[in-house]
Amino acid sequence: MGTADIHIHSTYSHDATITVRAILRQAADVGLNVIAITDHDEIRGSLEARDLAPKYKLEAIPGVEVSTRDGHLLALFIEKLPPAGLPLLDTLLIISRMGGIAVAPHPFSHLPSSLSMEAVIGVMTQPRAKGVLKGIETYNMSTQA
Repeated sequence: MGTADIHIHSTYSHDATITVRAILRQAADVGLNVIAITDHDEIRGSLEARDLAPKYKLEAIPGVEVSTRDGHLLALFIEKLPPAGLPLLDTLLIISRMGGIAVAPHPFSHLPSSLSMEAVIGVMTQPRAKGVLKGIETYNMSTQA
């Protein structure tokens, strides 16, 4: 078993100041095995990390943090950027068609654009989206007081 961090932002995201190479260096230094750079509505950093990761003895999963109408959503194992601003259910269906999976980041938190409990429960009851939302982030540094 290894260790992973699937919610990392790079300079391709509006809220980060660290380059992809610096992220890979730091991830290797702390002993991570797998990362996913999931910038806000931007996939270039993730694809860059995927290409560079073997040099750092890491695996990088391509992904993005998509802004849905209902809140943010991590899309993993995708190669293209899903459109922003769609309802959560529609975004999940697009991620599924792309062969990806989704994780709810910083859910139910005070952060702007976090998914509400109602939104998550609502899609979990939709047969068309069954199996796409695979996880819920349980710890996020930015949500700690």
